[in-house]
This record gives sequence, structure tokens and C-alpha cells, in this order.
Amino acid sequence: TYQKVVVFSDASLETVANGGTGKSIICNAVGQLRCVAMVNGKIFNAEDRFALQDMHRDTQIVCFDDVKRKFRFEYLNSHITSSYGFEKKNKDRFVFPPECNPKTVITTNFSIRNSHGDTAKRRMFLMEIYNYYNAEYTPSMEFGETFFRWQPEEWNTFYNYMFSCCQEYLQNGARINPYVSGTLDRRNLI
Repeated sequence: TYQKVVVFSDASLETVANGGTGKSIICNAVGQLRCVAMVNGKIFNAEDRFALQDMHRDTQIVCFDDVKRKFRFEYLNSHITSSYGFEKKNKDRFVFPPECNPKTVITTNFSIRNSHGDTAKRRMFLMEIYNYYNAEYTPSMEFGETFFRWQPEEWNTFYNYMFSCCQEYLQNGARINPYVSGTLDRRNLI
């Protein structure tokens, strides 16, 4: 009953999509620990019966990466409240049992359309990513290497960090405080 879609967007009031803040890196990081199906949000078509064919029976998280400006959130309503299903070409359709339904993440450079309605508000956990990284300053520039192509020592540092985040989450009663932002409402208005 508490299924929420995590929506990562840029903490910016600009109307031009700049991106490069690290939203997809977060999904890739989680993908090192969980089975994540990355769905290309730029070409995603909800009417295509094979739109989710990158999912597998062991998928735990579905990431709609870099969705278009006019992405319609209501497409996800039934997936969030009941179950995801996917069909691969020349294969039978598979529907997840409700208790195994994957979590959903959206990354976007825009406000999600229809996000002002009660249904969408109840089902979204909006999170802005600060514009620390951009086209002129990337994680590779800061750390001197490309993420997830590390030597064993860096992998150990990464896993220790990720597990410390999990530990803190569990110590706080498996709750995340609501995210508060001054730019989200202004951005939706724009």
C-alpha cells in the first residue's frame, strides 16, 4: 500500500534541459546491488506491448531513465498499485506477483506532467539532485576515473558506502523523511 515512484530531477529553475547532474549514476549505483531494468525514457512508448521487454523475472527496480518532457505519469498508476507485466518478442507475457512487484524510479530534466494531482502526489517521492556536476565538471574529473570501472579497492569503498547507507536507513526505522524543496513547486508552476 506504500508503493511510491522515486523521481529524480535537477534542482534548477531553468526551462532548458541540461542534465549531467548524476541522476542516472544513482540508478547505476543501485544496479550494482539490485537487479535494475533501465528503460530508455526518450524512446519509451506506453502503447508498445514490448516497451518493458528489458525487464526480467528477477527485476527489482525499473528505472525510466531520462524521460521526455511530456511523460505521462498516469501510465504507471496500475503498475504501482497492482503489478508490472512485460512481454518479450516470441515469449509468453510475465506478470509479477504483487509481493514481488519491482520498485519504480524516474530520472528527468523536467517536471513530470500531471504531477500536481492528488493521485500523482500520493504516488511520487520527488527528489532533486543539486547541480554540482554538469557538462564542465563531471564525476570523472573530480575522482580521476570513470564510475563502476574501478579497481578492487575502489569497489570495496563503494560497497562499504552503499551498505552504510542501508544500515542508516534500517537504524532510522526504514523511513525516509519527506523531501522539502523551494524549487519543486516553482518549477511545476513554470
